[in-house]
Amino acid sequence: AYETGAFSYTANPVFTDSSMHPDIAYRYINTEGDSTHHAMINLFGFALGYSWYASAYSLADSSLHKSDTSIISINRGLLLGGVLGFGIGYSAGFSDTEGFDGYRGWNFGLLFRPFSFVSFGASFRDIAGELDGSGLKPIHAYSVALRPFGEWLTLSADYTTRSAYSDDPSWSFSGSVSMWQNASLFLCGDTSRNFTA
Repeated sequence: AYETGAFSYTANPVFTDSSMHPDIAYRYINTEGDSTHHAMINLFGFALGYSWYASAYSLADSSLHKSDTSIISINRGLLLGGVLGFGIGYSAGFSDTEGFDGYRGWNFGLLFRPFSFVSFGASFRDIAGELDGSGLKPIHAYSVALRPFGEWLTLSADYTTRSAYSDDPSWSFSGSVSMWQNASLFLCGDTSRNFTA
């Protein structure tokens, strides 16, 4: 229900329309010694993304496996008067590793901000999705964000029907503080005991 930076379109494609100026970003993540690279460019409300995963998580045995997977995505969002928004995205993945090739999926997102201090969001990922010829179960996420003291503090709660790491639903809670010169602090935790800062 709120934007968390350059890669926020991966959670809800509506956020590609957060600003009309060009945006270029890169993110590197290391998980248990395996690299993940994310790059994106946002032009005229379109977010073009590329991700490369050295490994991917398998729900079948609850562990990471070598995947060497590339995922390309295109997303477009539209915000109407800063109150109502919707977005759509499509992603396709490729891998030489069996079990991780042939990823395809559509993503949809909605945003409703009736007042400056509250917003509601919903996203639907992996719609008509498939991986290695098998259908994927879609992921639905519902979110509410509160800004009790203006734009500098945002508190949110999210309910997700499943994640990349579990078929079980989960709740996540986060807080974001905007500070001097647009520096920010973001903290998040969920009921699966995953924490991000």
